Amino acid sequence: RRHTRFRNVTGVQTCALPILITLTQANNDFTGAVTLGNSGANTASVIDKNSIVLGASTVGGALNVTGSAGGVTINSNVTSGGAQTYTGGVTLAGNAVLNAGAANAITLGVVTGAGKNLTTTGLTSITSTSTDIGALTVNQTLTTTGNIGALSARDRKSTRLNSSHVSESRM
Repeated sequence: RRHTRFRNVTGVQTCALPILITLTQANNDFTGAVTLGNSGANTASVIDKNSIVLGASTVGGALNVTGSAGGVTINSNVTSGGAQTYTGGVTLAGNAVLNAGAANAITLGVVTGAGKNLTTTGLTSITSTSTDIGALTVNQTLTTTGNIGALSARDRKSTRLNSSHVSESRM
């Protein structure tokens, strides 16, 4: 079974079903925070034609969130049983913990959030962060193609990373 029929939804939107959640129509336009929850190895995929606010969510499988024009705002903790992919850049509205499990990937574009803290558990890939982001704690491997905070990932002595592996690739 799929949960697929949202278009223009206002107010609180919550899906908490033991099913695959596929809300990937290009003209979806959510307002307010979207909270997703399912069980088993079921994935959740959501696209918003503008920006999307993701509330506290627990997904049994992989999580894919796209804010086509304005990115993804995360305002709480997100847990998944599979990889987490955020497309369109990420803004932290509050301190956030992203937990995909040690063996799963967390893919973020550019991360912003004045003074907000981000903690990840998973194989984390971040394009870059703004210079004013709060503490970044990575409990697995971090890969970046840009700067983390005001520092390059090469300056490991000064970064606040609890990662066993930090790698940086320049294009």
